[in-house]
Amino acid sequence: GPQSAALAPPPTSTAVVAVAVVAATAYLAAKINKVQTAVDGIATIVNQQDQRGYLSEARNYMGALSAARELLNSGAPAREIAPAAQQSAVDLARMRHQMLVFVARLPAIVQDPTTGAPQYAQAVSFMAEMLHTIPSGLWLERELCLVANQPGLGQSRREQGTTQFKGALADFKRWCDGQYRDLAEGKGGHAEVLRVQRPSLKALFE
Repeated sequence: GPQSAALAPPPTSTAVVAVAVVAATAYLAAKINKVQTAVDGIATIVNQQDQRGYLSEARNYMGALSAARELLNSGAPAREIAPAAQQSAVDLARMRHQMLVFVARLPAIVQDPTTGAPQYAQAVSFMAEMLHTIPSGLWLERELCLVANQPGLGQSRREQGTTQFKGALADFKRWCDGQYRDLAEGKGGHAEVLRVQRPSLKALFE
């Protein structure tokens, strides 16, 4: 799948394998739709915390991922799309960093006592969906670098991006574990939300 593809060694050829790209980017299209829905869901809570810039960036990141998909699926020769691929890879890397910063800040926002269960559920869903999407974004970054004839940069993006992603995933898991622990110890929380979300979070962490 695209998650394993993002963590796998890069191909030796700079040519894009069309079948793999189409399959992986079809998967990514579904993830993009889920993240866009989740972004809309957290708009009210994030606006309260004056974090609107990150929301815009989240929408921009989904748009950039869609544009990268289209570029790789265009069937055009690599020499024609190399400049666009190079710029797209730069944009995706910048936005990926921003999204992981946003995901890291959201737990503090949603733990505000005024946050209701619906907003809490949307925030947890957003964080999970974004983290589900990042490996596919990394895979796109690497493919774009290969099209731009920058295999060394593609390898670096894969290694550094994977390390960054794993750190963010571990932080999110620690936060979720803490939420479950607080719930078990009777310290409050949104019990039903956590119960409903548990299967999807388990799939993410595994």
